[in-house]
Amino acid sequence: MKHSCYTVTQRIMKIIPLFMVITITLNTGIITKAAELNENLRPFGEIIGRYDYMDNYDFNNNTNDKEETFYARTRLGLDFGFKHIGGRFQIRDFRQFGNSLRNFPDKSNTKIREAYIDLISIPLENMDITIGRQEIAKGEERILGSNDWHWIGYTHDAISIAVKPTPYQKWNALFIKVGESSIADGKTIDNRAYVSGFYTSFFLESFEKLEPYYFYQNYASSPLIPQIVSSDSQGKDYKVHTFGLLTKLNITENLFLGFEGNLQSGDFGTKNLESFLLHTKVGVETGVQEINSVILSYDIYSGDKDPNDNTINTYQPIFPSYYEHTGLIGWFGMKNLTDLRLSLSGDIFNSLTWKIDGHLFSVHRLEDGVYLPNNTLYNFVYNSASYSSTSNDLGREVDIILSLPLIKDLSLTATSSFLEPGKYVEDSFGCKGGTNTHFTIGVKWGF
Repeated sequence: MKHSCYTVTQRIMKIIPLFMVITITLNTGIITKAAELNENLRPFGEIIGRYDYMDNYDFNNNTNDKEETFYARTRLGLDFGFKHIGGRFQIRDFRQFGNSLRNFPDKSNTKIREAYIDLISIPLENMDITIGRQEIAKGEERILGSNDWHWIGYTHDAISIAVKPTPYQKWNALFIKVGESSIADGKTIDNRAYVSGFYTSFFLESFEKLEPYYFYQNYASSPLIPQIVSSDSQGKDYKVHTFGLLTKLNITENLFLGFEGNLQSGDFGTKNLESFLLHTKVGVETGVQEINSVILSYDIYSGDKDPNDNTINTYQPIFPSYYEHTGLIGWFGMKNLTDLRLSLSGDIFNSLTWKIDGHLFSVHRLEDGVYLPNNTLYNFVYNSASYSSTSNDLGREVDIILSLPLIKDLSLTATSSFLEPGKYVEDSFGCKGGTNTHFTIGVKWGF
């Protein structure tokens, strides 16, 4: 029986009835604040439940991979604070029900998510030190973030130090002992794996952001070591330096430019690693409520020029990453990939907030492979002996997010994503690739 590739239009026409149901049901959020026990103690928590529907997870029409899954996440915690000391203790629980092919780790575990102490203005007046399991987010979280939209989220067993010697600069240093909470997959990590580094924030008149940074990764034969086309990752040490800069420059009151770039250099077993990331964007804050923001951006995550030489050029995120409402880069990691993105957002009817993202994804270098966020090669690349695409076209995607506040601390949100695979993917399946569709409906209650 002959199979053909579906177009975006055909797929959307087939799922319009489901989209209407999901849009009506939407995504409920309740955020309420509990009364503080006293001025020094504040309990907090959240319970989130979400229905998740996906079709064509593997972009292959020949497989039956429709998913209907329910996820539930609970977090309960206590913040405390005194004159020179503060902190937090938080537990979390995650449950997954249904027929998801994308099994999340720790899906039925209750664990300590955060447990740290803050030393405030100790030993210096302008210094804060945080010790323990904590969220760490830098800049726009492209390099190091909490990825809290994801059901598990990242926390790190770490020491972080912040010093603000003047009102115009802030210095941050950190040391992360890499553990299962750092990668949120429950793996046993070699006790020698760590990340250290620093980043600086300068507060200048024209620059909303100006942040140079440096990180050093030492993953000694741990599960964090990436799998790449040019080298088998098993049993090899991974020691890499990352030097970078993040900026956001306000050209006028409404027009801004953004840039982030970094270079990686180091050793991966017996090979050298030399790779880069480049992100640029230009944006306009229009001042018009209906369309208040327009942003055009372009990302490059480098790929390997020659898998057979002694140098690896595949870009390596510090931690495997997950992204919200960007289906392709959510299933394909930040490696050997380019992303041209147009983002529009605004408010209508005085309260309905909307956002639309359009993506054009491409393979950076055909000599390299395509990757999953967990640092492994995507299966249709390394399992397909007949793979021989000459096209860099990885796919096109549209993401839609709608949010409507109902009453105080109560809002509704609907999300949808449509991803049509490009010729690169279709060639891998012999032109059997199907459009990936994704919807979510959720409920959130917090205090």
